[in-house]
Amino acid sequence: MGNRCGEAKPKTEIEMLKSKVSYQKDFYEKRLEESRKGLRQVLNAAEMLWVVLANVSEGNWTKQTDDWQKAAKRWRDNYLKLLPVPEDLKVEQPIEQESKEKV
Repeated sequence: MGNRCGEAKPKTEIEMLKSKVSYQKDFYEKRLEESRKGLRQVLNAAEMLWVVLANVSEGNWTKQTDDWQKAAKRWRDNYLKLLPVPEDLKVEQPIEQESKEKV
């Protein structure tokens, strides 16, 4: 039996695999973009929280309790770890390690 007019020609196994790969690629690219958008929103919120914390007591944290200062410093340190380091500021070894090696 041959193909009748208007009937779809059966796909070869390679064509079916290509179709599946194309679908999966599109699916994961969409998920990746959605994840990037969500990450940008989280990073923006983290930045805004840092701005608020940095300016508590007009930036004079000594007016706050020791526990508050410790928590704010912990937040600051973790937030700053998220930020990319500009290429011109990257070093091969941290200064602390260089000085220890010279001793």
